[in-house]
Amino acid sequence: MQASAKTNDIPLPLLKIGSSGESVRLLQKILQKLGYDLAFNASYDQITVNAVVSFQADNNIGQTGQVGNQTWRALTDKL
Repeated sequence: MQASAKTNDIPLPLLKIGSSGESVRLLQKILQKLGYDLAFNASYDQITVNAVVSFQADNNIGQTGQVGNQTWRALTDKL
């Protein structure tokens, strides 16, 4: 079972290299809206990892390159 974050009562999955689908596309749209340069391809590729690590560094979050509870919370708080 994958770990998930709950943001506004919507369960958000743990995302990491190799993840794909609409949750990744949502992540990519949020990151782009926040000024990070990446495409909406719904694939958690190296470009997405790099954007996530940059976001985590900019927000004093452990730079894991994965999107779990803390990173989802920080992302959605920025919207």
